Amino acid sequence: MNARNMTLMAQPGQPPVARRPVRVVVCGEVNSGKSSAINALARANVSPAFFGLDRRPVVRLRHGPRPHAIVDFPGGRSELHDRIESCPNLAEATSCQMVIDAPHLAGLELIELSFPEDGRIPPETMQILAEADLLVWTTIASQAWRLTERNLVAQMPRPLHQRATLVVTRGDKLRLAADIRRVHRRLIVEACEFFDAVVFMGAAKRTIEASAESEESYIRSGGRDLATALRGFAAQIAAIPGRLDIAAPAPRPVGAPGRPAALPPVEGPDAEAVQALRDWVAGMNGILAAGIADAETGDCLHPLGGAPELAASTATFARAARTGDAAEDTMVEIDGHQLVIRPTEDGQLLFLLCQSGKITRSIAGAALARMVRLWDQRD
Repeated sequence: MNARNMTLMAQPGQPPVARRPVRVVVCGEVNSGKSSAINALARANVSPAFFGLDRRPVVRLRHGPRPHAIVDFPGGRSELHDRIESCPNLAEATSCQMVIDAPHLAGLELIELSFPEDGRIPPETMQILAEADLLVWTTIASQAWRLTERNLVAQMPRPLHQRATLVVTRGDKLRLAADIRRVHRRLIVEACEFFDAVVFMGAAKRTIEASAESEESYIRSGGRDLATALRGFAAQIAAIPGRLDIAAPAPRPVGAPGRPAALPPVEGPDAEAVQALRDWVAGMNGILAAGIADAETGDCLHPLGGAPELAASTATFARAARTGDAAEDTMVEIDGHQLVIRPTEDGQLLFLLCQSGKITRSIAGAALARMVRLWDQRD
């Protein structure tokens, strides 16, 4: 699909917004090597360990010129530390933001997430996943990719499966090359539904310590292979134009997607086609608003789904955001949601505002293309 992709920039008169780092969630079951994967990427043993704890804080790590750590606790209290090691009660924290001197991580934010053993992802964790760009899942070499792991990954937002890396930790315990090939072949077959890359990691602490100065140790730890995979995926994201000035207020979704909305009655010569499109939208999961906008005025000519007020504001925004020629779709990210716009043969704009994590870009684009064909083929 030929599409133009954008993310929303500040409105005119507001200070410019810097491109945010690519968010990489590093996930896995308990003691599966999440911290080791982060340390291998950082080329230093920087990620705090929480052995034996049922509840662990969310750890965020990125590069910055002045290393420090901000630790958040229940009740809204925060502490600032020069080094994470100087925080005596880290195990009681809800989250920890670490800034380290690691220029090779510039542009990335690593987020370590732990999962409860009941097999369900909590809502607060799901929200972090929905806002992430890339997924790293750690699995132990001796028991790689168990059914419990598959069930957890399957619950994650589908867009994360498009650029995901499966990291096999403790890979150095597989002594024979034949064993590594056997595990690798099995993972390619069993996990290809969710992952685009598989990396074996032997991230012993002494190897990671040596990797700060030794490229050979960096390779042996698996950190370089993982960094290469992430940089490749990040480059795909960076290829999408990052910012666009749009001279219209962004629509603000309220309420739950899929909640029945009182749409105005369908009247006029296009009533049958409008009703067919409404039925199509009603059958889709995760649509916040849909409609046909006047390409000249931005008026919502036909609300097709969601609250009419949201469809109206989205139509105005879609008209302002629309760029490119008639052959292109326009995709805009708004606060984690996706707005997809496509012109019709009669010069109007058909749009879908989709909930993040419910519909992938490819599915949204394909659905919109089908809807435009239905509209263009009306009598």
